[in-house]
Amino acid sequence: MDRLLTCAEARALVSDYMNGELDTEHVHMLEYHLLHCLSCPPLYQSIVEIQRHLQQQPPAHHAETIQRVMQRVNAAIQTKQQDK
Repeated sequence: MDRLLTCAEARALVSDYMNGELDTEHVHMLEYHLLHCLSCPPLYQSIVEIQRHLQQQPPAHHAETIQRVMQRVNAAIQTKQQDK
């Protein structure tokens, strides 16, 4: 590890870290920062909990939303076909 991350640098990497998009060096740098920083771990944990909650609780009207979007797409396609 060449250098330590600042809090701002660490926070900028969190999303990529959670998505598995960081290279090994940056993973180690971020994990080291999270182990030794006093302010970033609670923020990181909050993000993890929010993401976990969102994954477990899909929107209540998910099916209706998909259906409305599909209706709009179909209407747009029909309009385009009628314009030809």
